[in-house]
Amino acid sequence: MAFIRHKKVHGYVYYQAVRNYRDSHGEHRQEVLCHLGKHNCLDAAIAAERTAAKIAEERAFLRSMSVRSIGAHIENSYPERARERLLVLCDEDIPGILNDVRKELSEYEWYLTRFGDIEYELQVEELDMEREFLEMCLEYCNAAVLEVEARKRARRHEKKLQKLLQVKREHF
Repeated sequence: MAFIRHKKVHGYVYYQAVRNYRDSHGEHRQEVLCHLGKHNCLDAAIAAERTAAKIAEERAFLRSMSVRSIGAHIENSYPERARERLLVLCDEDIPGILNDVRKELSEYEWYLTRFGDIEYELQVEELDMEREFLEMCLEYCNAAVLEVEARKRARRHEKKLQKLLQVKREHF
């Protein structure tokens, strides 16, 4: 027989769906079927988890749109090197590379202000383009990481919802 019980943990009340059974030695045991959190009934926990799953899925979708948008912007702005370079950079330390480029850029800018050499002006322009490209790549990679995390969160909510529905079907 299954029932809902409450537990007090650090001053907060949490609920669990539990079933009684007898083990192989005939002793009475309890098995926690699922945790309901702060919801005192299974239906309330299912409703809350449905809402959380829907919100998590919407967030994951928005994150994926953000990744696509940034990727398209990079490809449009830097078509000659975007795709292969972006894939390589996502596996590297983009913030470190970006800091190196920024340092080199500031050194060239300093030299340019002192001596006004045309060769250095071209190098400053190239480095500035490289900095912009790397900043976009960093934004892309960060967005991709957030998308993966959002998808994982959505899967966890969906898995918990399925567990709650299974407990309801089988025990209540």
